Amino acid sequence: MGRISRSTTAIELGHNRAREQVGIMDSDRNSPATKGDLADLEDRLTGSMRELEERIMESMRDIQTEMLKGFYGFTQTVSARFQEQDQTEISLKRRIATMEDRILEIEKRLNFPPHAA
Repeated sequence: MGRISRSTTAIELGHNRAREQVGIMDSDRNSPATKGDLADLEDRLTGSMRELEERIMESMRDIQTEMLKGFYGFTQTVSARFQEQDQTEISLKRRIATMEDRILEIEKRLNFPPHAA
């Protein structure tokens, strides 16, 4: 039995070395991590975080663009309503001015009747 365990250990060591050379992580979760393993993990995590940050930034830019498009459409609608209200206000002011002129003419006739010549 001593031979089997020694040969099994040698085979496992050979597989582990092959995995390390190829860059595949050791599937044994109980084996201790080396500083190199930790550095590789840090590099992968840093790269993944950069990719995630880029995707988030791109999504934020897309959201910002869509919001600005929505606000632009809204401001165009509000601007059209304000212009319409301005035109209505101008029209009402003209009508009121005309009515005031007519009332003034009536008051003049009442207060200063024309003299018969």
